[in-house]
Amino acid sequence: MRYLVFFILFLPACMSLKVETQFDEKTDFENYKTWCWLDCNKIYTGPDYLYDSTLIDNISNVIAAEMQSKGYIQGDENSDILVNFHLIFQEDSTYFRRVNMHDDELTFWAPYREEFFHFIDGSLLIDIADRKKGQLIWRSNARRLLSYNQAVPMVKIQQGIKKAMKDFPPEESD
Repeated sequence: MRYLVFFILFLPACMSLKVETQFDEKTDFENYKTWCWLDCNKIYTGPDYLYDSTLIDNISNVIAAEMQSKGYIQGDENSDILVNFHLIFQEDSTYFRRVNMHDDELTFWAPYREEFFHFIDGSLLIDIADRKKGQLIWRSNARRLLSYNQAVPMVKIQQGIKKAMKDFPPEESD
């Protein structure tokens, strides 16, 4: 039973959002004022049954609102920077052995049972590129483990994208 309690306590920690960002340190982000969506073909990678056009639209709208809150003006294809995102869902599973022990049994002899847990490994990549140079200047990778039937409420989408874009534009280091 204590192993199950450990797993129940450990699982939510695994499900927290982990964010990694990278950027071109030579780029002066203060030169950018306008942005637009990069015209791309593929925004979603994963099993067809997990595709949700409403989720894609919600992510687009939240990223646009976040860009606006940072002072960037959404323009046309001649904007300073191009923004793109890619949503990736991958099915995965893990197992652990649960030992069925009684007080009078030794661990060595105790029977065990393997339990499988199935989950979705979800990533949201947000890319920002310099339109004139045609090169990536900033990237955020937000990753989270999700249960199969976990619906992501709009509030969580907003919080996740805010966290993913927290360091955009990067602060200048002197």
